[in-house]
Amino acid sequence: MKSLALISQSIALDKRFLKVSPWSFSHKLNFIFKKYISIAQNLTHEFKLGESKVKFDGQELFYDSPLGLAGYQSMLSRHQYMLQIANIQNENFECIIDCGANIGFFTLMVEGVYPKAKIHSIEPIPKTYECLSKNTKSLKNVTIHNIAISDSNGTVNMNFEAANSVVSHIDNKGNISVNALTLDSFCLENRIKHIED
Repeated sequence: MKSLALISQSIALDKRFLKVSPWSFSHKLNFIFKKYISIAQNLTHEFKLGESKVKFDGQELFYDSPLGLAGYQSMLSRHQYMLQIANIQNENFECIIDCGANIGFFTLMVEGVYPKAKIHSIEPIPKTYECLSKNTKSLKNVTIHNIAISDSNGTVNMNFEAANSVVSHIDNKGNISVNALTLDSFCLENRIKHIED
């Protein structure tokens, strides 16, 4: 029953993606094909963060769950739709900060929508930061930062599970310690003078 629900959700996501994404139809079909390849790979091989990947657009794309590229497709569908209904997909943003970038799916999406913007991708967990680095290495306007954004500068503890990296969060009892900066300190260090809200 659970697998039928997942299949139904995946097909619904495909339909929305085909409708919302500004990519060419053939590019969208190629992505959907690669999504199902990535899911099938995890049926025969155990998902491992930092190792599980699929080739898309001429590069290896690392993903963050046994659902393969479904997380990326969801990001593309939901966030691109929000940009469309907010009517801001044609804005000329100079700088974008992806705070808690995980493995970079949001960064990849906004880089495609705003190719002239300088993008700062912030990810504190070393294992996910490694995937972020691999996923964004060909993007010239993306700078990645291995820190957390917090309410104070220093170190913070975070909860992290490699099988579900997307839900990593700051927690005093967390299992990993990371460096942290306030957003003000980060902007000062990176000469970011203005943030739109």
